[in-house]
Amino acid sequence: MKQPYSLRRYQPADSTALRDIFHAAVHQRAARHYSAAQCAAWAPATYDPAVWQQHLQARQPWLLCDGKHIVGFADLQADGLIDLFFVHPAQGGQGAGTQLMQHLLHEARRLQLPALHAHVSLAAEAFFLRHGFSVQQRNIVTVRGQQLENCLMEKRLP
Repeated sequence: MKQPYSLRRYQPADSTALRDIFHAAVHQRAARHYSAAQCAAWAPATYDPAVWQQHLQARQPWLLCDGKHIVGFADLQADGLIDLFFVHPAQGGQGAGTQLMQHLLHEARRLQLPALHAHVSLAAEAFFLRHGFSVQQRNIVTVRGQQLENCLMEKRLP
């Protein structure tokens, strides 16, 4: 396990790097669980950079860095929602996702949140299970005309 990575908050200049991580995670990692058409709907090749930047600015994700490079990002909303959780596929199995999750759990406890919840892809379900989340509900969502399965997962905090 490669550690430690450094953590910092999102800045607008990070937008393109986060888009690249998101796109790679969907098209390389999630592609084991979803069709090419589903992945293309979820993370299209073309996107509006201004809309993406607004999305990130609203969520203020934490960035996980390996030296100068961002390797993953995740957010934690005031209600306990994890809306974004993506690690570059090249970092798989090196502890990046675990460190990012541990940071979110630490923040949640600091904020005295009773629970965390997330709408988790099939690709990330096993990871969230390993970190103490449980499946609350299975869902089918439609994204740009494609149906994708995900699940609502929750972790109660002590």
